[in-house]
Amino acid sequence: MLNSEQIHEILLRLIGTNDKHNHPSYAHEHCLYKDSYIYVKHKPDLIVKKQPLVLHPSIIHLKGEVDAIEGVETDWQPTKNTSFRRYPKLNGTSQYGYAFNVESEGAIQQLLYLIGISNGHPEMNKTKQSTKAGGNMAALNQILYGPPGTGKTYNTINQALAIVDPAYLTEYEHDRHKIKARFDELVTKNRIGFVTFHQSFSYEDFVEGLKANSDNGVLSYSVDPGVFKSICERASSSHLQVVSVDAFDDAVIQLQEKYEEADDRIEMETVRGKKFEIEYVGGITFKIFPHSTESTDPKYVASIANVRKLYLTGSKQDIYNTSYVEGFLLYLKKHFGLKEYVPEVADHETTQQPFVLIIDEINRGNISNIFGELITLIEPSKRSGCAEALSVKLPYSKESFSVPSNLHIIGTMNTADKSLAQVDIALRRRFEFVEMMPQHGLLSGIAIDGIDVAKMLKTINQRIELLYDREHTIGHSFFLPLKDDPSIERLARIFELEILPLLEEYFFEDWERVGQVLGDHLKTDASLQFIEEKFTDSSVLQLMGNDWSQDGIRPYQRNDAALSNPDAYKGIYDAQQG
Repeated sequence: MLNSEQIHEILLRLIGTNDKHNHPSYAHEHCLYKDSYIYVKHKPDLIVKKQPLVLHPSIIHLKGEVDAIEGVETDWQPTKNTSFRRYPKLNGTSQYGYAFNVESEGAIQQLLYLIGISNGHPEMNKTKQSTKAGGNMAALNQILYGPPGTGKTYNTINQALAIVDPAYLTEYEHDRHKIKARFDELVTKNRIGFVTFHQSFSYEDFVEGLKANSDNGVLSYSVDPGVFKSICERASSSHLQVVSVDAFDDAVIQLQEKYEEADDRIEMETVRGKKFEIEYVGGITFKIFPHSTESTDPKYVASIANVRKLYLTGSKQDIYNTSYVEGFLLYLKKHFGLKEYVPEVADHETTQQPFVLIIDEINRGNISNIFGELITLIEPSKRSGCAEALSVKLPYSKESFSVPSNLHIIGTMNTADKSLAQVDIALRRRFEFVEMMPQHGLLSGIAIDGIDVAKMLKTINQRIELLYDREHTIGHSFFLPLKDDPSIERLARIFELEILPLLEEYFFEDWERVGQVLGDHLKTDASLQFIEEKFTDSSVLQLMGNDWSQDGIRPYQRNDAALSNPDAYKGIYDAQQG
């Protein structure tokens, strides 16, 4: 069992509590989130070994769930030497929690996750502490939504690392280069997947579809897994610290090389001695040709992911074409020296490693077409291994398929493209939504020729809310390049190429309203207006004569000279009506 100092160090890493925090004399106090605390017994110059972890007395309501966690022990007797100072006395008596022995970091993570769920904080990712809390505490399905430029895609990297490698994120949270490098490494290792939805993205791209192959003019079709199915298969076959079994992958590579050098198909046999041949059709799929059938295209396939799953777990459950998959694995062992897989740690630590699929612009795709019947399977309670687990038979491969419980899905959604109210209801019910709005404070300290950039953006967004809505405000990230290049030239470029086109799109080229957002209607000096009338009264008179009267909105155009004038930007927030 872990002692008090070991538990304290684990909580520092998982929750991110400041070790300089004002702890009571008898315990280390850790804040899980607002108004929720965890205590670790503390004695001067003495490490506490007996029931060092203390949870609030309300944990008794979760007795059944806690007792089901492997590696957690308690006698469910209130501990009288560790009162919860953050909670008021009950009938004049201090409140005492329950003390626990815990066996591993994984057991602690499950306890923290259970506390979060019971108190209405399932995702645990809306505070600084929860960002460091580890994969088991993050929501399985979440969507970061907000106006353009609020850092949604940028933050998916941090969210993914908080799930897959929280310790690394905690250590290097202020070093963006290291975080991005680690993210790229995990993408290469297939621990993190990334895809962008668009109008033509389909079920065949996402789950699986048919792929045409031509061999000497003979056309054939194979079932190719999509982005989602591929990462699901990899996640479901990952156990312990071994996510990509090097020896197994090496054997598969050798098999592929052997096939490329061979003049014909490679022959294998099942455990019962029935012979069959394999044909590599690309990706992670081999086509199977049993000797017992006369069909030239029997449409049997063997998925490498299923072979890997059988190798790692020894379980044939949910594996399609089991006898061929097993024969495939036997061939790898016999011809390429693949040794039996032996777990390296005790059984109670054999947890699956977390995986993440990031879906950028999730609201731009047709959810019904892309997810199909799998929209139900992504629900946390319907994942494989859960009490309400479900599986379906896929239409092309005919394989039984379920979504593993260690796969997290993170989506991003631009509310300027589609408001939250318009999002597919099936999607809304299955995802937790985390709002990301402009953070003007991140621009504090940026001053260019006297221009207060943070105040300027805040004023622009307040006017957009009045004229349109908050979902079409402008994010702070448009202006972050000014931190490294605080020049009027860079600011003018941002306005010319990003801000003005965005405002024109928002207001459907209603130039008058664009000018109102920028405070042009309050500027007494017309040269400081970003949007100006295209024709003066005299030019209209010259063009159209005295008898012509204009109906509707008069034409406007950009005033390029104002883009290089600092006073034009100051006038956005300082302009007064004359």
